[in-house]
Amino acid sequence: MAMSTLLLLAVATAALYVLRRVFPPSRSYPRARGVSLPAFLEFDRDPHKFLSYAYQSLGPLFWLDLILIRPVFALSLDANNLFYTSAEKDLSFNQATIDVTQHILTREQVFAARLNHLLLPGISGKSRLVSYGPGMIDWTWDFAEQWANESLSDPDGGLDLFQCISQLVTSICLGCFVGDAFAREHGIEVAALLRSFEVDISRPVLRILPSWFPHPLFRRIAATRARWNALIKSEIDARKADPEATRSRNDYLQYLVNEDKFQHEEEYAGIILGITFGALVNTTMTLSWALVHILKDSDLRKELLQEIDGSGLATSLEPHSTAEELAGGIAGIQRLPLLDSVLKEVMRYYSGLALVRYTMRPTMVDGHVIPKDTYVFVSPWLTNHSPALFDGPDTFRGDRFMGINYDRADTGKTASSKDGCKDGRLSDGFRPWGGGPHRCIGEKFALQALKTTLFLLLARYDPVAHGDARGVREAVPEWSKLVGTPECKGRVGWQLKRRSPS
Repeated sequence: MAMSTLLLLAVATAALYVLRRVFPPSRSYPRARGVSLPAFLEFDRDPHKFLSYAYQSLGPLFWLDLILIRPVFALSLDANNLFYTSAEKDLSFNQATIDVTQHILTREQVFAARLNHLLLPGISGKSRLVSYGPGMIDWTWDFAEQWANESLSDPDGGLDLFQCISQLVTSICLGCFVGDAFAREHGIEVAALLRSFEVDISRPVLRILPSWFPHPLFRRIAATRARWNALIKSEIDARKADPEATRSRNDYLQYLVNEDKFQHEEEYAGIILGITFGALVNTTMTLSWALVHILKDSDLRKELLQEIDGSGLATSLEPHSTAEELAGGIAGIQRLPLLDSVLKEVMRYYSGLALVRYTMRPTMVDGHVIPKDTYVFVSPWLTNHSPALFDGPDTFRGDRFMGINYDRADTGKTASSKDGCKDGRLSDGFRPWGGGPHRCIGEKFALQALKTTLFLLLARYDPVAHGDARGVREAVPEWSKLVGTPECKGRVGWQLKRRSPS
């Protein structure tokens, strides 16, 4: 950070401190559990370390003193359940989203109220998922063949696993949402843009600085947003110039165009940025970490291959397969129990550190009244590593979720300790897709992409660790970002080899 920016931050901090002393806030907080500005600096540097320490030393409810705002952390299971089930008029998802994305999207783009009716059916509607399936398969085959050829031509070399999966998932998302031609032309650039967004918006410092503050983060975010908008506008203009040539495309942008007739085209870039970013970030990391554990655990790999080969579904996903065969094969993949369990365990084990809501009125949390206009954070990571919910929560178990639907309490199936989970609190804890009125609209799309790609990579190929497998053995999460599935600290080398026909 430049010295001038540091001086401005110091002056602004001092001024805000004086203002607060002269005009103290009228809101009251549980004072015995507060931590101060120096703790926030630690939070900004290493949120994982901060949350772990604060939870152990302060308990499940505490607040940060950031001069003019005091975000509250509510980390108990009861608070976690309240977080997902509260009405918008109490704990607001929308207001928190506006604040979190204020440097990326406008208020209108966050809500896109005039196009809300086109979000869920366009992304996760049954017919739309069927139309996205062939693209997911084609992109996976293309990249897998490329990786296999590179592994064959240079057996002593090693590919970067997380980078490979990022390229694949970026192409799938862009192909499904904007079109295959756009993905081929701009995939590498867009992956870098979205990576920049992910790193920058997860910085807690953005929550306390106004957008006009001369911080390099704001300048970088503005430049990234402008470039994204320019790319999407160029694609929109091309479709406006020749509507008949693009009318039959299956991507989400064309769905918007066909349904909206360009009436609100100024909102298209924001909508597609939101769904692409949401689908790309967590899907990439979830698939990558699943492969890391498959490379680590030979027994897990063997059991997965038995399930995949025994399903007989791979033959319906060949390039010559009919549309009906492809749809049937993808549907069958979604029902494979061990494949589903492995991905759920990745989502549990590598949960994001925090999610946020905003109190619209005084709200009772864990016996304390949280004032109006307060940010309230919960931690999926702490919840999903709670011994009260899971046996051996810090151990990765690929079969932990076999035969159990952890997302609902009314399935008729009771979890027991032998299943790796405690009884009675399942619906309060494991919620990888959120819950209530703000459940993730891209859940079905992401699950289809995750399961289809992982199935294909194992059905026809053999992923192996590169060299002495040190990168795989030493793979640990990088917790520098607050939101989303963590990345890997360091490089994981791998190769992809073609399996011999059985």
